[in-house]
Amino acid sequence: MTEAQIRRCLDAGDLDGARRLAGLPTPFSPVKESPALRLVQESHRFKALGRIEEAKERLARAEVCYRLALRFTPGDWETLGALGRVLAHQGLADQANSYLKAALWLTKGPIRADLHMVRGRLHLREGRKASAWRDMKAALRHDPGRKDAQEVLGQLKRAGLSPLARISPSTYLAAAGLVTALALWGRDAGRLLVDFLGG
Repeated sequence: MTEAQIRRCLDAGDLDGARRLAGLPTPFSPVKESPALRLVQESHRFKALGRIEEAKERLARAEVCYRLALRFTPGDWETLGALGRVLAHQGLADQANSYLKAALWLTKGPIRADLHMVRGRLHLREGRKASAWRDMKAALRHDPGRKDAQEVLGQLKRAGLSPLARISPSTYLAAAGLVTALALWGRDAGRLLVDFLGG
Protein backbone atom coordinates (compact mmCIF):
# COMPACT_ATOMS: atom_id res chain seq x y z
CA MET A 1 0.00 0.00 0.00
CA THR A 2 1.42 3.34 -0.95
CA GLU A 3 1.23 6.69 0.76
CA ALA A 4 -0.62 8.02 -2.32
CA GLN A 5 -3.44 5.48 -1.91
CA ILE A 6 -3.76 6.35 1.77
CA ARG A 7 -3.78 10.07 0.87
CA ARG A 8 -6.61 9.47 -1.64
CA CYS A 9 -8.69 7.75 1.05
CA LEU A 10 -8.05 10.62 3.48
CA ASP A 11 -8.97 13.21 0.85
CA ALA A 12 -12.20 11.30 0.19
CA GLY A 13 -13.00 11.33 3.91
CA ASP A 14 -12.63 7.56 4.26
CA LEU A 15 -10.66 7.29 7.50
CA ASP A 16 -11.50 3.60 7.98
CA GLY A 17 -10.37 2.79 4.45
CA ALA A 18 -7.12 4.66 5.06
CA ARG A 19 -6.69 2.75 8.33
CA ARG A 20 -7.09 -0.57 6.51
CA LEU A 21 -4.64 0.44 3.76
CA ALA A 22 -2.10 1.50 6.39
CA GLY A 23 -2.45 -1.88 8.08
CA LEU A 24 -3.45 -0.33 11.41
CA PRO A 25 -5.45 -2.23 14.03
CA THR A 26 -9.22 -1.84 14.26
CA PRO A 27 -10.16 0.46 17.13
CA PHE A 28 -12.85 -0.65 19.54
CA SER A 29 -16.30 0.83 19.12
CA PRO A 30 -16.89 3.71 21.53
CA VAL A 31 -20.62 2.95 21.36
CA LYS A 32 -20.23 -0.63 22.64
CA GLU A 33 -17.53 0.06 25.24
CA SER A 34 -17.59 3.50 26.77
CA PRO A 35 -15.43 3.58 29.89
CA ALA A 36 -13.36 6.74 29.88
CA LEU A 37 -10.15 4.86 30.62
CA ARG A 38 -10.62 2.69 27.53
CA LEU A 39 -11.09 5.81 25.38
CA VAL A 40 -7.85 7.31 26.66
CA GLN A 41 -5.99 4.02 26.16
CA GLU A 42 -7.12 3.80 22.54
CA SER A 43 -6.15 7.42 21.98
CA HIS A 44 -2.68 6.83 23.41
CA ARG A 45 -2.25 3.68 21.33
CA PHE A 46 -2.98 5.46 18.06
CA LYS A 47 -0.96 8.52 19.11
CA ALA A 48 2.05 6.26 19.76
CA LEU A 49 1.56 4.56 16.39
CA GLY A 50 1.38 8.03 14.81
CA ARG A 51 4.70 9.00 16.37
CA ILE A 52 6.31 5.83 15.02
CA GLU A 53 4.95 6.44 11.52
CA GLU A 54 6.01 10.10 11.67
CA ALA A 55 9.54 9.11 12.73
CA LYS A 56 9.69 6.76 9.73
CA GLU A 57 8.50 9.68 7.56
CA ARG A 58 5.34 7.86 6.51
CA LEU A 59 3.26 10.97 6.89
CA ALA A 60 -0.06 9.78 5.45
CA ARG A 61 -0.01 6.81 7.84
CA ALA A 62 0.88 9.12 10.73
CA GLU A 63 -2.05 11.34 9.77
CA VAL A 64 -4.41 8.35 9.89
CA CYS A 65 -3.13 7.43 13.36
CA TYR A 66 -3.53 10.94 14.71
CA ARG A 67 -7.03 11.28 13.24
CA LEU A 68 -8.00 7.96 14.84
CA ALA A 69 -6.58 9.16 18.17
CA LEU A 70 -8.71 12.30 17.91
CA ARG A 71 -11.83 10.16 17.57
CA PHE A 72 -11.31 9.07 21.17
CA THR A 73 -9.99 12.30 22.72
CA PRO A 74 -11.00 15.19 20.44
CA GLY A 75 -9.65 17.88 22.76
CA ASP A 76 -6.14 16.46 23.14
CA TRP A 77 -3.84 19.39 22.34
CA GLU A 78 -0.85 17.09 21.85
CA THR A 79 -2.60 15.08 19.13
CA LEU A 80 -4.00 18.23 17.52
CA GLY A 81 -0.50 19.72 17.39
CA ALA A 82 1.01 16.49 16.01
CA LEU A 83 -1.66 16.27 13.32
CA GLY A 84 -1.05 19.93 12.42
CA ARG A 85 2.70 19.25 12.17
CA VAL A 86 2.16 16.21 9.90
CA LEU A 87 -0.27 18.11 7.69
CA ALA A 88 2.21 20.99 7.43
CA HIS A 89 4.95 18.59 6.28
CA GLN A 90 2.56 17.25 3.64
CA GLY A 91 1.93 20.76 2.35
CA LEU A 92 -1.70 20.94 3.51
CA ALA A 93 -1.31 24.43 4.95
CA ASP A 94 -4.94 25.38 5.64
CA GLN A 95 -5.74 22.14 7.46
CA ALA A 96 -2.44 22.28 9.35
CA ASN A 97 -3.08 25.85 10.47
CA SER A 98 -6.55 25.02 11.81
CA TYR A 99 -5.26 22.07 13.88
CA LEU A 100 -2.29 24.08 15.16
CA LYS A 101 -4.58 26.96 16.09
CA ALA A 102 -6.85 24.57 18.03
CA ALA A 103 -3.84 23.12 19.84
CA LEU A 104 -2.65 26.63 20.75
CA TRP A 105 -6.03 27.44 22.26
CA LEU A 106 -5.81 24.36 24.48
CA THR A 107 -2.24 24.78 25.75
CA LYS A 108 -0.28 27.15 27.89
CA GLY A 109 3.33 27.47 28.85
CA PRO A 110 6.48 26.56 26.91
CA ILE A 111 4.77 23.98 24.67
CA ARG A 112 3.04 26.91 22.94
CA ALA A 113 6.45 28.03 21.70
CA ASP A 114 6.84 24.74 19.79
CA LEU A 115 3.40 25.11 18.21
CA HIS A 116 4.13 28.72 17.22
CA MET A 117 7.40 27.59 15.64
CA VAL A 118 5.57 25.00 13.50
CA ARG A 119 3.00 27.61 12.43
CA GLY A 120 5.72 30.18 11.75
CA ARG A 121 7.63 27.81 9.49
CA LEU A 122 4.38 26.93 7.72
CA HIS A 123 3.74 30.64 7.08
CA LEU A 124 7.30 31.06 5.78
CA ARG A 125 6.81 28.23 3.28
CA GLU A 126 3.64 29.94 2.08
CA GLY A 127 5.46 33.26 1.75
CA ARG A 128 3.39 34.93 4.50
CA LYS A 129 6.30 36.68 6.20
CA ALA A 130 4.22 38.95 8.44
CA SER A 131 2.35 35.96 9.88
CA ALA A 132 5.65 34.12 10.33
CA TRP A 133 7.03 37.16 12.15
CA ARG A 134 4.06 37.18 14.57
CA ASP A 135 4.39 33.46 15.31
CA MET A 136 8.15 33.72 15.90
CA LYS A 137 7.62 36.64 18.27
CA ALA A 138 4.94 34.60 20.08
CA ALA A 139 7.37 31.66 20.36
CA LEU A 140 9.89 33.99 21.99
CA ARG A 141 7.25 35.30 24.40
CA HIS A 142 6.59 31.76 25.62
CA ASP A 143 10.23 30.64 25.55
CA PRO A 144 12.63 33.63 25.44
CA GLY A 145 15.70 31.44 24.91
CA ARG A 146 14.57 29.94 21.57
CA LYS A 147 17.56 30.28 19.27
CA ASP A 148 15.64 28.97 16.24
CA ALA A 149 12.99 31.69 16.58
CA GLN A 150 15.69 34.33 16.97
CA GLU A 151 17.43 33.06 13.83
CA VAL A 152 14.23 33.19 11.77
CA LEU A 153 13.47 36.71 13.01
CA GLY A 154 17.02 37.72 12.06
CA GLN A 155 16.52 36.30 8.56
CA LEU A 156 13.23 38.18 8.22
CA LYS A 157 14.89 41.43 9.32
CA ARG A 158 17.74 40.92 6.83
CA ALA A 159 15.15 40.19 4.13
CA GLY A 160 13.73 43.65 4.76
CA LEU A 161 10.49 42.92 6.55
CA SER A 162 9.28 46.41 7.35
CA PRO A 163 7.67 47.29 10.69
CA LEU A 164 4.44 48.05 8.80
CA ALA A 165 4.34 44.49 7.47
CA ARG A 166 4.29 43.23 11.06
CA ILE A 167 0.97 44.98 11.70
CA SER A 168 -2.09 42.88 10.96
CA PRO A 169 -4.33 44.17 8.14
CA SER A 170 -7.24 44.76 10.54
CA THR A 171 -5.04 46.86 12.88
CA TYR A 172 -3.77 48.84 9.90
CA LEU A 173 -7.33 49.53 8.68
CA ALA A 174 -8.45 50.53 12.18
CA ALA A 175 -5.52 52.96 12.44
CA ALA A 176 -6.31 54.38 8.99
CA GLY A 177 -9.95 54.85 10.05
CA LEU A 178 -8.84 56.63 13.20
CA VAL A 179 -6.61 59.01 11.23
CA THR A 180 -9.50 59.75 8.87
CA ALA A 181 -11.86 60.38 11.80
CA LEU A 182 -9.37 62.75 13.39
CA ALA A 183 -8.97 64.62 10.10
CA LEU A 184 -12.75 64.94 9.62
CA TRP A 185 -13.75 65.86 13.16
CA GLY A 186 -10.66 67.67 14.33
CA ARG A 187 -9.88 68.19 17.97
CA ASP A 188 -13.23 66.91 19.28
CA ALA A 189 -12.48 63.43 17.97
CA GLY A 190 -9.04 63.59 19.54
CA ARG A 191 -10.54 64.50 22.93
CA LEU A 192 -13.09 61.70 22.64
CA LEU A 193 -10.33 59.25 21.84
CA VAL A 194 -8.24 60.39 24.81
CA ASP A 195 -11.28 60.05 27.08
CA PHE A 196 -12.08 56.63 25.65
CA LEU A 197 -8.52 55.38 26.18
CA GLY A 198 -8.57 56.63 29.75
CA GLY A 199 -6.06 59.45 29.37
